Amino acid sequence: MSVPNTEDMVIPADQQQLRTLFAVGAGFTVLGGAFLYYGTTKGGFEEVTLFVVGILAAGFFGLCTAFMLYRLLAARGPALVLSRDGLTDNSSAFPAGFIAWAEIEDVRANPRFVAVQLRDTSRVLTRQPAWRRKLMRWNARRWGGHVFINATILPMQPEELVRVINERRSLAGA
Repeated sequence: MSVPNTEDMVIPADQQQLRTLFAVGAGFTVLGGAFLYYGTTKGGFEEVTLFVVGILAAGFFGLCTAFMLYRLLAARGPALVLSRDGLTDNSSAFPAGFIAWAEIEDVRANPRFVAVQLRDTSRVLTRQPAWRRKLMRWNARRWGGHVFINATILPMQPEELVRVINERRSLAGA
């Protein structure tokens, strides 16, 4: 399938997948809360371990669940837009925003994310808040990409998204 380069390709978040992730996250948040509660009822080593696991689980999954709830209720805009000039990422809790095709060096897929490696990181990073710049630099060192498009909430497979992005880049001459 050839992708025309003249129109924006708007990719919405998959609402059913968001609901599923919300339910799973809420379940793990409740489980973390149960561990937290049980860890405070007695004083042995196992209870301290449960308390720590409960804090970590409730904190992490609580934040994930809050993001999914936000995406379900408030963030009704597209998760990703592929335009003639570049892509606009709004797929994750820490979206990169607009990235021009010329700023993209490489795009790779894994089962959950599409990793975007930037040519000149300073151009994109200067448009980000300080905390996101640090996160993007850490991501580059740790995972080999600066921008991660959350493929778990998109209605297409990561490999298909990489193919479409690369086709758009090629048509734009980037």
